[in-house]
Amino acid sequence: MFKYMKFITVFSLLVPATLAAQTQDFAVNVRGGISVPTFDITDIAESGPGFGFGVQVPLGERLFARVNADFGTHNIVDGGDLDVKVNHFIAGVGLPLVDATEDSPWRVSVNLGAGVLAFDIDGAPETLSYFAINAGGEIEYVLSETVSLLLSPQGDIAFVDTADGFTGSTAWVWPVTAGAKIRF
Repeated sequence: MFKYMKFITVFSLLVPATLAAQTQDFAVNVRGGISVPTFDITDIAESGPGFGFGVQVPLGERLFARVNADFGTHNIVDGGDLDVKVNHFIAGVGLPLVDATEDSPWRVSVNLGAGVLAFDIDGAPETLSYFAINAGGEIEYVLSETVSLLLSPQGDIAFVDTADGFTGSTAWVWPVTAGAKIRF
């Protein structure tokens, strides 16, 4: 898991520094909410609390690069006090659909990405990490030029191995979080 965190940290520090001279809309966000497992993984994990943070850097006029990390804790179904921590490390692109105007304080964007979901199960000898894809969106209520309230529903799909105890070939987890975004 730590090797992925290093990648995300390096990426999130280098990309903004490289593009800072070219752009004026670098943003960071911090969020909290719930992580909801669906489909086959509901046999293993229940919904639980989550939090996350992200970095956004414009790529020209219409696209932006984004790096997000989300961390959810789920009770294991029929597992007593056992938990599974699902850590999401996703990089991708976003497309703004609605921008704030003088008449409306709302911003809306959609995003696609890929990365890693790491499953850390209490008592397991190792963390299980799998390739994952992501789709989601962000809804912002703009408070000022630099600060927005943020709602971020995301859908992450990990391509898991049934030999590791999963009941299907995919694990779908939906981090649904709210927080704040700050633009620089």
